[in-house]
Amino acid sequence: MTATLISSRIRKARGQGATRRAEILVAAQRLFLEQGFEHTTMRRLADAVGVSATALYVYFADKDAILRAIAEMTFTEMLAVLEASQRAEVTALERFRAGLHAYVAFGRAHPDAYRLTFLAKMM
Repeated sequence: MTATLISSRIRKARGQGATRRAEILVAAQRLFLEQGFEHTTMRRLADAVGVSATALYVYFADKDAILRAIAEMTFTEMLAVLEASQRAEVTALERFRAGLHAYVAFGRAHPDAYRLTFLAKMM
């Protein structure tokens, strides 16, 4: 019977920590949106990722650190979009308008990340 059960808690090979970190962030974003930041526990998050609760602390100090990492990813992506919207050969007003349009388009294209970054209660 043991041979038929496959554990979801298989340790990542050395050098794959970035993959696990990304898995944690994806699961955290989903749980924060579904259950709310306040109601998501590290234990629930660990279960969703398939690791022990203790293993999460290897990657993040606490839930606040996870939420900050999600916000940092969002800001990095948004900055790239805003920078791409700017062209030197147009007027300052046209650059401003292009930036506003890019900002709104980013928020509409990434509503979950936007909500967590700007509407979630930061501790």
